Amino acid sequence: MYLLKNRKVPDSEFLSDASMFGTILDVFTGGTDTIGTYLTWAFLFMAKYPDIQSKCREEIEQITNLNRPVTMEDKPHMTYVAATLLEIHRIATVAPISAPHTAEVDTTLGGYDIPKNTVVSFMLTNAHFDPDYWDKPEEFRPERWIGENNELKKNEAFMPFSLGPRMCAGVSLANMEAFITFTNILQKFQLEKPTKTPMTIEGKQFGITYVPVNDNIRATAL
Repeated sequence: MYLLKNRKVPDSEFLSDASMFGTILDVFTGGTDTIGTYLTWAFLFMAKYPDIQSKCREEIEQITNLNRPVTMEDKPHMTYVAATLLEIHRIATVAPISAPHTAEVDTTLGGYDIPKNTVVSFMLTNAHFDPDYWDKPEEFRPERWIGENNELKKNEAFMPFSLGPRMCAGVSLANMEAFITFTNILQKFQLEKPTKTPMTIEGKQFGITYVPVNDNIRATAL
């Protein structure tokens, strides 16, 4: 009904070329660029931390018996894998700048005056590395997400897809793609650093995403 109503509006720009281009760009960057970058980070971390990779693979093997691909039905039974994916989200923060919001009223935050209608964005990375919410935030440690009863814990400072009504609309799809791809790759391949030298993982801002500078790893079929 919404589309039909807009078609009847004179000079409506809802379905203009510019509007359609913007929509396609949003879909591409939100659905392809970010998840591809996230998985690159994920595989780099697995190569750097082989002990964590082994724990993930052990859980995958325990659930699938190596005789079938991993499916979404397996996710509730793979606590350590899920915790690892959350920790990758926190450390990498692929989309570090939140979607823009607008101040609805004049307000003050941290001593700064923010007039009404000011466009506001915030750095998600700051929340993900805040020592008030994370113990030793610079460490890559999936165990921080696992509770005493092997349940996944929550943290109010965790917001890789932003928050509120303007958060990423593709969060469910992104999480599904990440889980399926990550687990099925680990089921079939051993990921390793290409040389014996210590592996460093660094990133840089590229457009809306935070991408790894070094992305060379070796995948050996199991």
